[in-house]
Amino acid sequence: IALAEIASYSGDRKDDEYAFRLGLDLDISDSTMVYASYNRGVKGGGYNAPVFPLNPPLDYDDETMSYDPEKLDAFEVGFKSRLNDGLLQLNGAVYYYDYEDYQAFQIVGIDTLTTNADADAWGGEFEVISAPTAGLELVLGAAYNDIEVDLAGQKTTSVQSPKWNLNALARYEFEVGSGSLAFQWDAVYRSEHFFSLTGLETVEEDGYTVQNVSVMYTPEDGQWNVQAFVHNASDEEYLVQTFDLSGMALFGMTEQYFGRPRWYGATFTYNFN
Repeated sequence: IALAEIASYSGDRKDDEYAFRLGLDLDISDSTMVYASYNRGVKGGGYNAPVFPLNPPLDYDDETMSYDPEKLDAFEVGFKSRLNDGLLQLNGAVYYYDYEDYQAFQIVGIDTLTTNADADAWGGEFEVISAPTAGLELVLGAAYNDIEVDLAGQKTTSVQSPKWNLNALARYEFEVGSGSLAFQWDAVYRSEHFFSLTGLETVEEDGYTVQNVSVMYTPEDGQWNVQAFVHNASDEEYLVQTFDLSGMALFGMTEQYFGRPRWYGATFTYNFN
């Protein structure tokens, strides 16, 4: 039985890249350290392997099938501090990333293709960890990331790159009999982001917050614990992946995958050591 050849491609490559890091840490006091760093990072080149035949303007040539190594010049400055005898921690950083031959990942139909583009990003993060009273721990964190990808003259952003990521946690533990009981609440917020470089409404997630709660009992010897939990306590509806298959040559639909809804359960853990 002879099989028809729809298209063919052959290629070879040899890439020689290097990576290194330069960093400086400086203790400006007994409780605070500042730092600065420069990183040269690399990611190897490779080849695309489409499942379906490509349509113009994509073709079985080096420009479509092969992509070059990615190089990143990353600059970062930040600080770490422990105050009030370690009961308060403050950490922060700002950064700038300059990409050369950024490997832009995109979905074309049901195929995934990687192409080279120009890109840069800047942002920062800040974290507060506090223990204001015995048994109570509070954590607050915020991260901002603004990345711009220039793909064939079109300004877009990278896949699944929200500008804002926020997180919070509150945990309170106290003695109960010969053991301890701990209540915990935590939440994560992700702002608007996209699942494809097209930036179309069909591949957009508006942003969401997921909250979890739990209670755990641990005896004094710590050999076992029992925990009850509720994940996604507010029953938030959110997308974790989307494929735009609405083109005329495809299936005329958008395929969406949703995050897990509210669910609850209990665990029992025993340490045999």
